[in-house]
Order: sequence, then structure tokens, then C-alpha cells
Amino acid sequence: MIVWSQAILAGFVATALMTIAMYAGKIMGLSMDMPRAIGLMFVDETHPTAVYGVGMVLHFAIGCLFGVVYALIFHLIGAGTAIGATAGAGIVIGIIHGLGLGAALGVIPAVHPRMGVGELIEPPGFFGRNYGMSMPLGIVVLHVIFGGVLGVVYGSVVV
Repeated sequence: MIVWSQAILAGFVATALMTIAMYAGKIMGLSMDMPRAIGLMFVDETHPTAVYGVGMVLHFAIGCLFGVVYALIFHLIGAGTAIGATAGAGIVIGIIHGLGLGAALGVIPAVHPRMGVGELIEPPGFFGRNYGMSMPLGIVVLHVIFGGVLGVVYGSVVV
């Protein structure tokens, strides 16, 4: 049985830790700022506080939604809420999630109003390669963090 509140909480906590790691990567020179990219889909760049506010809210909402998706997968594969099984499954799902997102980055400029050649955000390209050679690994590592943390938090529920 899926514990919905725990799935949402796990998604929130995993998003928080992944976001901290993302900004640590940004400090080290990686070009990662998902809340800004998400916010710029809806808010004009002349309102930077609103860009980050909207982007952060949506980033965490998406993370909570993925918490539910991961919990559904945990139960479909039989991991349930056993912390070791959900942590391991979360890491594997995180790898798949990161690979899928990386592959999808090449088409994001088609739907993002401020992303493209000569736009506010340069297009990331396939696996973010336009942002540097370390981006593909960074994308996967961030999603491994997300999946592992999500699995630990979700698996820690007592049912």
C-alpha cells in the first residue's frame, strides 16, 4: 500500500537535497539552475525575485509529484517500504530518470519561451553538453541523489 503523504514528503526532502547539490555544483562552475529555468518559462526576466519564487515552487511541486511516481514504482517492483529496497531502487530509478532527462534536454528549447540560440538561456543540447563536458555526469549524479534520498525517506515509513 502506498503511503501518499510519505511519498510527497520524500519527494520534497529529495528535491531539497538535490537542489543544494545543484547549487554546490553551480558554485564549482557547473551551469545548473533548474528553478531559474522553470521560473523563466512563466515570468519575465525583469522580475528576478518572481522568477526564482515561481521556479522554486514549481521545482518542489514537480519533486513531490516525482515522489509519488517513485513510490508507485517501488510498489510495482515489490520494494514496498523496506528502507534498503527503496533506497537501492531509488538509486536505480534515479539513474534512469537522469538519463531520460538528459536525453530530453535537447528538445526543451522547443517549449521554453526564453531558451534558444540568442535567447536569455542558451539551449543545453543533448545531455546538457552545450554547458560543458561535466554536465551529463552532473545530471545523472543529481538524480541519483534525488532517487537515493527519496528511497531512504520513503522507506523509513512505519506501516
